[in-house]
Amino acid sequence: MHLAAAKEDAVSIHDTFSIERNENAVDVAALTRALDAGQVDVAVHWLQLLLMESGDQDHPLTKRRKTIKHTRVRRLKTLQNAVAQMLRDYDKDREEDSLTLRPGLATAVCELSYSQLQMFALQRMRPSSTAYNVVRALQFTDVPLDLAALESACNALVAKHEALRTCFDVDASAGAQPRQIVHPLSHFQGELGVFRVVQSELLTLLDSSSDAELAAVVAKVADEPFDLARQAPIRVYAVVSPEQSSTPWVLAVVLHHIATDAASSQLFWNDFHTLYDRFLHSENAMVSTAEVIRQLEVEASSGSRVTYRDFAVWQRSRMRSGVLAPALQYWMQQLTESGAPPLLELPFDSGSTIASVELNAPESSTTKGDVVVFRSAPTLQKAFSALCHAQGASMFMGLLAVFYLLIGRLSGQQDFVIGAPSSGRGLADLQDVMGYFVNTLPLRLGVKCSEDADFTEFLFSVREVVLGAYNHMEIPFHKVLEHLRATAQSDRDVVGDAERRWQHPLFQIMFSWEHSDDSSDSKKYVELSLPHQSAKFDLMLSMRYRRLKGAAVGDRVLEGSMEFPTARFTRDTVERFTGYYLTF
Repeated sequence: MHLAAAKEDAVSIHDTFSIERNENAVDVAALTRALDAGQVDVAVHWLQLLLMESGDQDHPLTKRRKTIKHTRVRRLKTLQNAVAQMLRDYDKDREEDSLTLRPGLATAVCELSYSQLQMFALQRMRPSSTAYNVVRALQFTDVPLDLAALESACNALVAKHEALRTCFDVDASAGAQPRQIVHPLSHFQGELGVFRVVQSELLTLLDSSSDAELAAVVAKVADEPFDLARQAPIRVYAVVSPEQSSTPWVLAVVLHHIATDAASSQLFWNDFHTLYDRFLHSENAMVSTAEVIRQLEVEASSGSRVTYRDFAVWQRSRMRSGVLAPALQYWMQQLTESGAPPLLELPFDSGSTIASVELNAPESSTTKGDVVVFRSAPTLQKAFSALCHAQGASMFMGLLAVFYLLIGRLSGQQDFVIGAPSSGRGLADLQDVMGYFVNTLPLRLGVKCSEDADFTEFLFSVREVVLGAYNHMEIPFHKVLEHLRATAQSDRDVVGDAERRWQHPLFQIMFSWEHSDDSSDSKKYVELSLPHQSAKFDLMLSMRYRRLKGAAVGDRVLEGSMEFPTARFTRDTVERFTGYYLTF
């Protein structure tokens, strides 16, 4: 189920919900698809009120809860009409407090969004780091190679999405404030061009033994830092055979995280397949490219579309207006009511340590990482999915609950925070905008997570925490952390041991649920598994469904990857962790 094309992380939470009312069952998926994406936050409130016995008594929708709870819903249309009226009433109540996102809020040079600001600061700390290079490589075997059409498609993508032609620096005349500057496509030519060709004899081999070597070639060319002040935050490599034969060939795209996220990546690749197919079958690809650029320039000058810059200005305006004060209060309560979150004590391997990290230090072993990839057996996958569905939870919630249990066993602690990304795309106008919208949610469970606890009860607690978090997801995490520091008696009350909290002041582990694209186009390529270069947290678990090489479309396995810093753990240790995770 898709919450009206809203954020992929929130979607995963609600994808298995159904609401039982006597002999009738209403499919929430069908209902929420009918809602406008701009009302996702209200839809989340509504789901929480229906599905949970406890809620925020001060919430503006709580007064309608009794009516909803005791209404016998016999037809989906009746429920849709009732909720639509609720949404209209709620929108009317919020009208005085809301700021509208609209085209033309920003100029060509403007301030950064809060997510961009955090990413920009991280990159400036270590300008030689490639930790935030997002790399994806696809090997094509049934799609013809046409370098001219390929370059045209890449240029058209950069022209279409202004996030791909945005540079970042500081404004010395404004107190060294970070700013983003959107350039025309013509700015990125010559040495600043985004398209490059790499030759490799490995493509003349058709056996699978060359896959790892080919992935190493891609990883090597991709392991180059971005100069965000000069370069576009994208590089595209066409890896071809020396003879430049039609197939096979590899397309590797490297994006800096400041310009992309999971939803943006899907948007990028959907556009790529469309544009490359168009230029591949065009008699004059350069003319088609010029036409696309001209159309985009006309559209930009008319101010008819919301841009990422508009979002950045809008987000900061809402923060300054006080509209997000209730969300900030929620997070302060979650993170301080029981005291500051304690430092998570994981069982690091003997002799492994990460010393104090200077903020201006060059890239060092502190961020070198590796990853262990693992897969669930199909029978286990189906059984676990059925268990989650029976408890009214999504796979996201279920897999997160197991991760909580694993970390609780490894650390011997009951109270800790796990970071989880949310896409931050709750508005309809943002669905086709490429950029870094992701906001991190610090999920603090605050209940006993021992291995002898009843899992279904524990899963319910996790679901409650997740629903509450996404109910208040709009507040930028950067501002939550800023407020925590401002109200703490000392910085140590927030960040604990500064030498140990080398990655993040509130949590040292992350969990993410990734939505893979299993469209018909995926029959034409196979994604290469690239070697890992860096780690951002003590442990980061990412789960996804993945179509394996040679598998039919729709035939997917549940796959996980656990990223770790090599200065903390050995690979054998993390492999044991993944084994524990699969057998919980």
